[in-house]
Amino acid sequence: MFARSFTLLVSLFCATASLASPVPSAAGLVLPTGLTSLAAPSLPFPTPGAGVVPRAQVTLPQLVQNLVTNVTPCIDHLKLAVEDQVNVDVELVKTSLNSVVVVLGATVSDLKAFLAGPIEYVEETASVQGIVGLLGPVLSALFTVLVLVAKFIATSPVGTTLAVLVGTITSLVGQIVLLLLQIAPVLLAPILSIVAGLPLKEVLAIVTV
Repeated sequence: MFARSFTLLVSLFCATASLASPVPSAAGLVLPTGLTSLAAPSLPFPTPGAGVVPRAQVTLPQLVQNLVTNVTPCIDHLKLAVEDQVNVDVELVKTSLNSVVVVLGATVSDLKAFLAGPIEYVEETASVQGIVGLLGPVLSALFTVLVLVAKFIATSPVGTTLAVLVGTITSLVGQIVLLLLQIAPVLLAPILSIVAGLPLKEVLAIVTV
């Protein structure tokens, strides 16, 4: 299991190196025609920054919690758009993928700021467990739905555009993992365990480099 998870982690890092791009901002999010927000009756999309801990006061577990808070609605919308492979909502897929890119990009920026800041991460068991407990489920949910996106891309005329967005997402996830390991090397073993359960091969197979 260790060898397999390490290989997958290396694959993710390779995707990060080959697909790395400037960190996007919320201003770069383009909504499709007729859609003024990602809000849906049962899937409200949060206002950027709402309900999260201010950066100046943030701890590493809180940064990860901010990621989960902001990206979960994006994943829910993406799943809604692709779970019926016969009637995929292409515009919502594009919008949701763009939203994931924005959220992950913001997390990369926050982690870089944390790494450069005066606050040091204290390696406490409860802290490590908290980070892993948050990171594992959200990455699992994200890559599970990206597999559905990959299946759609394989037969879609707009597959190239979507594949580029998926590639950007995998690159940003790789950057997040690298930054977390720089901040807290103790996370290596838990992250290897998380990566072992992700369908990375299926997702990376459709990424456009």
